[in-house]
Amino acid sequence: MRKWVVTIIILCLMAGCSKFNKIEHKEKIKDKESVVMSFKENTLTSTSATIMIKNKVQKEWIFSIDFSIEKKENDTWLPIAKKNSENTWTLKKYILEEEGELELYQNWEEIYGDLEIGEYRLIKHAIDSLNNEIYYFVLDFKIDF
Repeated sequence: MRKWVVTIIILCLMAGCSKFNKIEHKEKIKDKESVVMSFKENTLTSTSATIMIKNKVQKEWIFSIDFSIEKKENDTWLPIAKKNSENTWTLKKYILEEEGELELYQNWEEIYGDLEIGEYRLIKHAIDSLNNEIYYFVLDFKIDF
């Protein structure tokens, strides 16, 4: 029953948060003590990557496939202009169980195009299943090829 309630809440939140990049996330970026994201070896390209998400705490997180990318310009993180503003995300959700691990393929070519050389960060949001709050997790990376 609890999972149904969480699912309904998620759907309501997603309906209200369809413009992911417009959400102010800077205040809610979590440290790496809760969730650790990394790239699966040899998967990072200028158009996509597979990320590994590890839960380090005794609670579940609910992730979706959506994400945003920012580029570092003069020591400031700025959103990248979208190549395709008609981006559609699936409503499929992934439960990251206590001390569990997820593997997600993230393809940004259709949304942002081919990333040029520079420093970036991928931002994913997740819902804390205990209090239904949204938190953001980041993974910094460089494109230098």
